[in-house]
Amino acid sequence: MRIASLALTTVLNVFLRKKLPAEIFERLQGREVSFDVKQPSLRVSFRIEKDHFVPVRPTAHPYLRFRASARDFARIAAREEDADTLFFNRRLVVEGDTEAALLVKNTLDAIEAPRARALLRKIGTVPFFRKGEQRSAKEKKGTVPY
Repeated sequence: MRIASLALTTVLNVFLRKKLPAEIFERLQGREVSFDVKQPSLRVSFRIEKDHFVPVRPTAHPYLRFRASARDFARIAAREEDADTLFFNRRLVVEGDTEAALLVKNTLDAIEAPRARALLRKIGTVPFFRKGEQRSAKEKKGTVPY
């Protein structure tokens, strides 16, 4: 088990678990969900056991896998970017059970968490640039949100 998976499941259990409908827990019961982050390279995996998120070691073939950059995941969570747009622009890759992935996406879209989203927007001003990627003068001054 990785520390990142433990950290994510702790956050999910504390802040999100009670806001999710039973359907999510039933659909994903005992199945591995993985988030692969590129730049920085990181993979977090968890399984749902009863009504809790439990960290697990990543396997080669999780039930659901979401892949994107840290910046794109943060922008989705902060509602600054639409997951569908990123998916069709090939910046978000979804593998596994498509119906379950849509259920997760639609459920997360419906959850109201203004404080968490405000915090994510603030954090989102920290640049997630690839090596050699250039920023505009406004971005360098911090006047343009990432």
